[in-house]
Amino acid sequence: CQAYKAEAQVDVICPNGLRTWEEIQEAIRLIPGPVVPLIPADLSPYPSLQAQQDAGAAAAWFPALTTMAGLQANWDFLSDFKQRGTLALDALRAQASQSPWGVASNGRILDEPRLRSMEEMYLPD
Repeated sequence: CQAYKAEAQVDVICPNGLRTWEEIQEAIRLIPGPVVPLIPADLSPYPSLQAQQDAGAAAAWFPALTTMAGLQANWDFLSDFKQRGTLALDALRAQASQSPWGVASNGRILDEPRLRSMEEMYLPD
């Protein structure tokens, strides 16, 4: 990484393949300039945002954050559906209705009214 920084004169280094928090901290300390470490998703305990900042990381990067959470949620739901059939749908809806963030829907997540407004403004008839 140091040669890459020196010879290619890149702005930021994202070291990959480091397996422990100690290795990552050492890389941040030794590499000159901004370092955005790619922390393995299976690292446990996962370093807090504060710990990453204290170590000198230029940013926290979570490239698979939503994929990891979504994959687990899908796996749990599909396994439940395989066991209980449509009762799993009822349970999912009941759980979603109790969410402090509301029920997820494409229209809500994508802000459908805003999209429609933009379409009316920018797309020809």
